[in-house]
Amino acid sequence: MDKSHIETAISIPSEEECFELFERYGMLKNIVRHSMRVRDVANALCVSLIKPDSLNCSIINAASLLHDIAKSITLKTGEHHDILGAKMLIKIGYPEIAAVVSEHVTLKNFSIDTPLREAEIVFYADKRVLHDKLVTVDERISDLFTRYGKTAVSRQHILSTQRILKELETKITRNLVCTIQEALLTL
Repeated sequence: MDKSHIETAISIPSEEECFELFERYGMLKNIVRHSMRVRDVANALCVSLIKPDSLNCSIINAASLLHDIAKSITLKTGEHHDILGAKMLIKIGYPEIAAVVSEHVTLKNFSIDTPLREAEIVFYADKRVLHDKLVTVDERISDLFTRYGKTAVSRQHILSTQRILKELETKITRNLVCTIQEALLTL
């Protein structure tokens, strides 16, 4: 039997399972609220896609909820929450979710000319939510500078993120039936 056409099953946690993981890993309530708002933004973009099947919105939903799964832990340890979160999710059997979570701080190999990816939606949604409020990219970048721009290296990373976000907005808009602002109107 030719096995080249057999698809590997993807394990995606339900929202209920995501909430159980919040409890298991002691996510602070404010981080839970932030994650739920990021999910709302990501899902609003998903339902506005020109080609709804071009992305796996179930992966986006779970990854947006779980993107900060390690943040409460790393506030104490000083580790990178994106890297630790990805490791945790791989360990419990969610490698596809882990791959997206690993890119929510820094996108890998971003190009405006490649097809839109799940990680880009989650990255963008995270950068539109300050605590649990929907904000502009510029407002979020300003907050990142205030909270994390303590060194030249961190400031350079934030400026790089800002440049990517501007291009990413163009890329996302190309893939939507409306503008990003229209997609997010109901939030």
